[in-house]
Amino acid sequence: MAFTVTTIKKTIMGNQRCNQLLVVADAATQAVATGLQYIDFVTVAPRSMASAAGHFKLNVDASGTAANGTLAITGVANGDEMFIAVYGK
Repeated sequence: MAFTVTTIKKTIMGNQRCNQLLVVADAATQAVATGLQYIDFVTVAPRSMASAAGHFKLNVDASGTAANGTLAITGVANGDEMFIAVYGK
């Protein structure tokens, strides 16, 4: 299974690119391609969450291997929804 990722908006803030995503979890762990070459930081706003133990790792895939521009999400439940803003290059 894979997460459903919808890109809501792509913009530039200062010297950072910002992609706003809506992510719906279909499994507990997944890597999300953000559309950036490198992630500097993220902000997460839960929309509908059954779990409170979500972990987000920048620039790695779900197995922990370096993968620039990828956001690894672990500890979420099937059906969890969150808005994520990723900032980077």
